Amino acid sequence: MTVDTSVTGSRAGRLLGAIASGEDGALRALEDALTESGGPLLDPLPGGGRLVTFVHLGPAGHVEIASQLTMDAEGRSASMQRIAGTDVWHLSVPVADDRISVVYGFSVDNRYALLPLTEIMELMQNGKYPDMLEEMTRAARADPFNPERIISGASSMSPRSGKVTYDSVLTLPGAATGTWFGPSSAPGALTEHRVPSGVFGDERTVTVQTPVGYEPGRGGYPLVMLLDGEFHVDHYPAVVDNLIEAGAIPPTVVAYVHNKDEESRMVEMCCNPDLVRQYGDELLPWLRSEFGAGEDPSRTAVSGCSYGGLGSAWLAYNRPGLFGLVLSLSGSFWWGQKEIFGAEDGPYAMGRDGEPQWLARQFAAGPRSATRFWIAAGTLETQPLPGGITLLGANRHLRDVLTAKGCDIGYDEFPGAHEQAGWRRTFADGLRHLLGGDPGGGRTPGGTGE
Repeated sequence: MTVDTSVTGSRAGRLLGAIASGEDGALRALEDALTESGGPLLDPLPGGGRLVTFVHLGPAGHVEIASQLTMDAEGRSASMQRIAGTDVWHLSVPVADDRISVVYGFSVDNRYALLPLTEIMELMQNGKYPDMLEEMTRAARADPFNPERIISGASSMSPRSGKVTYDSVLTLPGAATGTWFGPSSAPGALTEHRVPSGVFGDERTVTVQTPVGYEPGRGGYPLVMLLDGEFHVDHYPAVVDNLIEAGAIPPTVVAYVHNKDEESRMVEMCCNPDLVRQYGDELLPWLRSEFGAGEDPSRTAVSGCSYGGLGSAWLAYNRPGLFGLVLSLSGSFWWGQKEIFGAEDGPYAMGRDGEPQWLARQFAAGPRSATRFWIAAGTLETQPLPGGITLLGANRHLRDVLTAKGCDIGYDEFPGAHEQAGWRRTFADGLRHLLGGDPGGGRTPGGTGE
């Protein structure tokens, strides 16, 4: 078999070519190189950037790379090639931006892996969302040669699968080195609570993080309320602890608000008035009473990723007198067109009318908001949805709308994708911007790194 022409002449090409030719010791040499590299093989490109070669070893019918880095323009996962007569699968991609940090994994025999983004969204609208999450979890494989890994989003969002899976993290040499997500030497306390919701007629798990030296009766603590709490509680406590320890933000209480189940977020976060009532009339009063946090709107933040970013901005749009800060990570601000993925009467509301970007239009038509914003989206979030809108484009549009209204906004296009490798970096910058008085959040304009 002939290996990718893109790797010819590179170290990866020589290693894979030796296996294709059946040379003695070739597989061991490849394994040694992967171990030394800590995962994918990196070869410099003549014009800058890196040739990244992913390698998976193992039997399979087909293997795809689960990463936005390798998606095509329609959001399909990239298929790996198998060297004939072996269980060696490989894929090489040129990456121009040497600052990229993304998660990736190997998706083995996943029946949904080759579908474009629009078809995936249409299946979700037809009730297949839980099944797709379980299939992603079943098929997921981390890179055994890469020691840097984090709990996967599918695993966090699909607890009924009963399986914890991990994503590997690829960080190229030009990525910012000043990060905040390493282990903390002064960790705060995490306590789990069940909080009744009269709005939704159930109870919700809320994990509350209190800082070192927390005094229960003192009051006056800044508050961050994180939507999709179960997705973030594995990643952000150390970020908050490290920022507090460094004096970058004041001692802060963080509430990780868990979803009822994997589907509830699709209903509740999409500009749903009941979400406003739950957060404003139930959760915030409870946190004020029990933890002495969130009394000052100018130090009360709502935050989330994807639909959680949309939900956070929606909360502040409705209750700016309660939620004075928004930290949105790749917010789904494309939302708005009811029939965008067909099945207008499906289980999830995709909009309010016949046009996209509904919430941005509400901000544009309304009065200037006193809320301060941190809006972040990844440079790889460019796969077009029906009508041509992209998530990155929708975030840029909301930035422009808020700027034109005279709002206080920090904006970051981080070199990454729709996942935690980039979010955990810009989340720290957003906290510094909103709570620490750092107007740039530690990044230069355009999100070029610390």
